[in-house]
Amino acid sequence: MISKIFGVKSNCTRAAKAALGPEAIPGVDFSLHQDGRGWTWQVISQAEHVASEPSPVAPERPASKIGKGATCKAMMSRPEGASNADLQNALGWQAHTIRGFISGLKKKGVPVLSERKDGQTIYRIVTA
Repeated sequence: MISKIFGVKSNCTRAAKAALGPEAIPGVDFSLHQDGRGWTWQVISQAEHVASEPSPVAPERPASKIGKGATCKAMMSRPEGASNADLQNALGWQAHTIRGFISGLKKKGVPVLSERKDGQTIYRIVTA
């Protein structure tokens, strides 16, 4: 085991990769360990690596989840449109983020109509 202790995991990883070199021996890898003092690394063979650590499985993303941009466009596509406050509550965005997103839509050629009603700005995507 290497005796140097690193305070940050990324520094430990960088040091291990540098020590093994750009042309590392096939089948040789390293593992990281953390204790109360910090991070260390250890050279292991590929067989030990496979036996000791299961391969990480990527979490499945729900198919029904739609992004915030799609939600914003859907709210603005309603006949009554959506106010800045409605979009802030639904998306968790700040007002300047909503205005920036709408500006981006306009630059892409999406016909966005904005109007003032009762002191609020209402945004609506115009459909022909």
